Amino acid sequence: MKRAPGSDEAARAAEAGRQAEARRLADKMWSYCDVLRDAGVSAIDYVEQLTYLLFLKMADERAKLPAALGGERILPEGISWDALKRLSGDRLENTYRHFLAEPAEEEGTLGVVFRKAQNKVQDPSLLKKLIVDLMDNGTWGRQGTDIKGDAYEQLLARSTTDIKSGAGQYFTPRALITAMVDCMRPTPEDTVIDPACGTGGFLLAANDYVREHHKSLTPGQRRRLTHGEAFRGVELVDGTARRPATTSPMTGRTSGRPPPTSSSTSSSTSPGGRRLEQLKVGAFDVGDIYRAAWVQAVAALDHWVHQEIYSRAVQLAQQPGVERPDRFNRLQIPMELFERIHHHQASLGEAFREHLEATLGYVSYQNPDKIQQGFSHVGNVKLWQKVAKILTEQRADGQQITGETVVQKLKAIAARRNKIAHESDRDPSTPTGRRAITAAEVTDTITWLEMIAAAILVALGDT
Repeated sequence: MKRAPGSDEAARAAEAGRQAEARRLADKMWSYCDVLRDAGVSAIDYVEQLTYLLFLKMADERAKLPAALGGERILPEGISWDALKRLSGDRLENTYRHFLAEPAEEEGTLGVVFRKAQNKVQDPSLLKKLIVDLMDNGTWGRQGTDIKGDAYEQLLARSTTDIKSGAGQYFTPRALITAMVDCMRPTPEDTVIDPACGTGGFLLAANDYVREHHKSLTPGQRRRLTHGEAFRGVELVDGTARRPATTSPMTGRTSGRPPPTSSSTSSSTSPGGRRLEQLKVGAFDVGDIYRAAWVQAVAALDHWVHQEIYSRAVQLAQQPGVERPDRFNRLQIPMELFERIHHHQASLGEAFREHLEATLGYVSYQNPDKIQQGFSHVGNVKLWQKVAKILTEQRADGQQITGETVVQKLKAIAARRNKIAHESDRDPSTPTGRRAITAAEVTDTITWLEMIAAAILVALGDT
């Protein structure tokens, strides 16, 4: 099919104009970086603060739109951009800190963006300048989605090259990402997984490729792309993870649904391995896909246990007069924590959670003994006996499960995880020199861990 005369030139002109507008927008945002650097705010921290403010501003714009144009309230009640821009001095600083802390408790994209969010702009006058002069000067939601995305990527690139170390963990050049996606050629039926997604550039580029090369999408395919079912990302660093979460709403590619957990990503890995088995790919051991899913599933349980302990402990701390476990009462609290709360540098919940993360963050909650010890901070319950009783009641065949059965099975799963992670799953007694693993085995393990987590919630009093 021949192109219309001049169509290539028009397309190139449009692309050049879009890139020029993106550079102008990036220059505008970057212009404030030097001012903040003099106040001790690094380039990476500046982009992070911009992330928070930009999300707050665009959420405010979206809330003011008519429902027919996609208007909806994203932020919790009481968080208002108009209120923020009217404040100054200590009131502005304290209110902004509150605005960062409250959304972190929400599920989905909102919780990812604001998780562990901190105000790094300690001078209220500079914070006011960012809010009023930069962010409030214009309607960000009216910028073209591609322009906003390109400008944000340019800002990320500048911030990571501005520092001498660590840049690689934040930014991969778009040209390289585009080349990789062009080679991969994803379709609307594929599920794209990035196990170390960083700022999400690869997932966004894959999304763009599918939409560009498959114009006639069915309603089901469109739903997969819009609701995030087709693209899965895993990122361990909170500061890095919030960047793709913010880039998505900026580029118009997001949903309000919670992001997939590590365990759900592990589950989605098994079908891919089965497909490779059917294709008889000989270049690598397909079993390594299943081994990766096994390790990730155990890591997901570990992460979940940490988050449950933190949240429940903070809830106990904020409820004076309730009965608390002995291990909770024996927690040692540094004087610095009291001082931060007294001087309104942090709320009780924020300061206590940070202390718990610093104290318990290094503990590995993969072994059942450690898991029970961790939950003893927030509950007086014989955990595995209670979990076993709950699992027995849920079985249709009436077969009894004992606490010892639960413990031994969890220990075996954790031991296999360590064997995979530290010894490449070696087994000299087998012909291949490695222990065999199947998709069914991994799926059963992931299902078991999810059942354990659900039973723990019931054992601790949740319904």
